Parts: sequence; structure tokens; C-alpha cells
Amino acid sequence: MSFLPSSFLKKVRPPDKQRGAVVGQRLEVSRAGNRVRLSGLLGDRDISVEQLIIRQRDTPHERTIDHTGGAGFNFDLDIAELWDWSGRVETSLDFYLLVHKSGWGLPKSKANPDTDRDIWRLGNFEETLRDDSFGTVDLGELKGSVVVSRAGNWSIRFGPELPPDIRTETHKLGTTKEGISFRTQATTGNVRLADAVIIAAGRESDQTIEIPLLWKHDETEGRRRQGIPLYTFEGLVPFETLAPNGESGDETIDLFVEFRARDGAPTLRRGVLVPRLLDRLKLGDGYSIGATRATSFAPYTTAKSVQIALKVEHYRTEDLRYLRRMLNLAPLFFLIRPFTRIWLIGEQPYKAQDNGYQFF
Repeated sequence: MSFLPSSFLKKVRPPDKQRGAVVGQRLEVSRAGNRVRLSGLLGDRDISVEQLIIRQRDTPHERTIDHTGGAGFNFDLDIAELWDWSGRVETSLDFYLLVHKSGWGLPKSKANPDTDRDIWRLGNFEETLRDDSFGTVDLGELKGSVVVSRAGNWSIRFGPELPPDIRTETHKLGTTKEGISFRTQATTGNVRLADAVIIAAGRESDQTIEIPLLWKHDETEGRRRQGIPLYTFEGLVPFETLAPNGESGDETIDLFVEFRARDGAPTLRRGVLVPRLLDRLKLGDGYSIGATRATSFAPYTTAKSVQIALKVEHYRTEDLRYLRRMLNLAPLFFLIRPFTRIWLIGEQPYKAQDNGYQFF
């Protein structure tokens, strides 16, 4: 239970349970070699920072660094020295601020001896700058890195290098005459992006095609997201690139965005996710029609991961035109269905479940 005035209840929570309350205006995290600097400014100028508390996760191990006071703070840390202090084991060191405000003073008691101080988790500032804090420090068998959680809380992690925590969200997906177009956003956790491309991977042929992708870094929004980088991608998957002149065989193609990170982080692929219904209304079959050969591209959603894939099938041009005419008449077929005999449909195994769903 908190004994603080009601105006501060939203800001202060138990330090081990809080998600990272918005306690400050600005936080800057930078790293040069083994040295890390944490500097910032709290939102209330009447609140003073007295200490930085460093707690080793899942242990009672704790140390403090005193501060002269004031709403602004500046702490310099040595990752190698903290690595020795933590016992040279795989662990995380969480940061907290011991803060003080004289206006918090309430009647003291044995159960509440110090009501004008509290501990806040370091994180969730209105603006966070961290351009120089990416990458890892080589500590021999393990790596040291300054990281921020999705909740906005800061810590130093000692351990093996992990794959980037990349999360994507598709905002637009549609079919044009040229190909499949999409726009998606991605947050990349604690890594920066060096490049990104579209990968079209054939399931039957095991062939991959690399397609250029336009992307940009939204620095302003990233600062509002606790320093977690945010990128926007716009891409077009040309039909002619997937099946030039109808020369390849029938194929199922999965579409991915390949993220190539800076600072030595591993490359990672993420499928192009299917957006909300209103954002994919323009998604439909595409065609590449030549004088004698034609190709159809039918987008569909994979059942497990809700990603977009393309069924690529080749025809003689006159056969595809006939098929498209029949598809246009398909809504009228139910009128004659009572008068027709049983249809026997042959299909390839990997397509049967999808067509069966459409028929029945």
C-alpha cells in the first residue's frame, strides 16, 4: 500500500511490479566502449534523485551510486566492472532511482518511517535517446549489452547474444497489375537496422528471390517508444520477377521481410502478416498474361502463422481466359446445382484443404 498523496499514485508502484511509470521528461543512454552513461531529467523539478540503485535480478545482490540531488541526473557505469561485481555469470542488472520530495512528507509511524522517499524503476520517459547505446561488449564467453524492455525498463544484460526481438504489423496489403504491394511497420528491440529486403521463397523448388524494399527509420516515434527503433517498409513484389515469361513450374511462394541488423546482430526473417480486414480488401488474384503463356498468382493465408503466400500456376493463355470467364459466372452456378450430378474433383495434396474449404 502506498502512503503517497493521491496525485502521485499513478507514478509510484511497488518497484518489483511496476511496468515503468512515466516519471521523467528525457532520458539519454549512451555507450563508448565499456563505459555507459545514463543521464536525464525528471518531469517534476521538485523531485530530487538521490541514488541510482543497481539490483542483480533474482538475487539479493544490490549496490547504490549516490547523486548530489536535483531533477537532473548523470551516472557513469563501467560494464566490465559490473560484470566482475555480478560474479561473472549470466544475469541482468536492473536500474532504479531513489527519489525524494519534501512535499510527500506525511505523518511518520513505525510502519511508515520515511514517506518522502520512494524507488522508481528507471524507464518510460517521455523522450528517450539511445543512438550510441546499441551493440555488445565482448566479455569472453558472454556479451554485455544495455537493453530496454518492451515495458520501457532499462537494464544491463550479461549473456549470449540473442536473436533480435523484431515485431511486425502490416497496415496495407493489396494486388495491383504489377504485383503484390504492402506497407508494414517493425520495431527492432535493441538492435538497429542496416538493410531490409523482400525474400520470395519457393516451397517446391527451394529457390529464393531477393527483391529490393523501401524503408525508413522513424526517429521521432522511436524516442517516444522508450528508444525502441521503429521502421516503416513499403514494398512491391512484381509478378514478372516471380515467374518471368511463365517459364517456372507451378509453385507456392512464401513472402518474407529479411532484416539485416547493424552492430553484428544476426539476420532475421519475418513473414508478411495479413492485416485487418479493411486493410486487405484490395487483395485478390493477379495475372501475368503473354501471347501464348499466362500465369496466375493467388494469394492465401497460411493457417498457422497468418502470413501471406502465393499459389503460382501456369496455363496456356486461352485456358486462363476461359477459367477467368468461368470464375466471373461462378456466383450463378448455385442456381443449376440441384440439377447437376456429383462433381469429382482432383487436386494436388497441398491444395486440397483450401479448395475443399471453399467448396463446402
